[in-house]
Amino acid sequence: MIPYIVDYCRHIYIFSDSILIRKRLTDLIHEYGVRNEVGFYNPCKYSAGTYTTGYEFEIYPPIEADNKVYHIDLKLADEHLYYKNVKINVVADNKILQNLFVYPSTFKVHKTFFGYVIEGSSPKNEPIRIEMLLKPYSVAGFVKYTDNVEENTISAYNSYMRTENIIKEAKYLLTAIILLFPLIAYLTYLRFGKEKPYTVPEYLSYVPNKSRKPWIVNLIFNGEVGKFDENGFYATLLDLHNRGYI
Repeated sequence: MIPYIVDYCRHIYIFSDSILIRKRLTDLIHEYGVRNEVGFYNPCKYSAGTYTTGYEFEIYPPIEADNKVYHIDLKLADEHLYYKNVKINVVADNKILQNLFVYPSTFKVHKTFFGYVIEGSSPKNEPIRIEMLLKPYSVAGFVKYTDNVEENTISAYNSYMRTENIIKEAKYLLTAIILLFPLIAYLTYLRFGKEKPYTVPEYLSYVPNKSRKPWIVNLIFNGEVGKFDENGFYATLLDLHNRGYI
């Protein structure tokens, strides 16, 4: 396997003496590679199986600073597959590391004698970040001075946690609604959809409404509602005769 590195400026470093392999791998990196990439290339292709590798970086990070703290934001991953097991060791003296903020919030943080251990799983493309507030001048890097570094960092993390809590509560609420939906539908049916019982006598008898016109009665009781026949016409003539019009 041939190790290679692609830095932020897309400079490619291939650790092989073969000119042919360096050329082939350079072409592949130009086509598929990204900035800040480290990997291993097998000219004979990889067979199915499990491959284990380790990485060791010496980082010279950008640093936000004021007179009280140094702030470092390490963005370790953003576009990636599902990570089942993630373990990050932060080796730092407590006198230097003043505060630690971990993304995503589902990661567990354990205090150890050498610093912190961060463990958890990460969904696909979930950003993995570590923000650290350090004692001034405790690490080397590209320093940029600004105001209220600690306050802005804590405020941003609190906003992130509030959003995460809202999303988590919304998921719980949606799950509860899904589980309770059959009961809600049944209660709604009992309240609004169930037919009400009525007692219907075997024979329906009542005094006819004398003000009702014969043609209206014919339209209703002639078998097909809305159809007017000769019986309605004859009844209308009789009604007019009884009232003295004809």
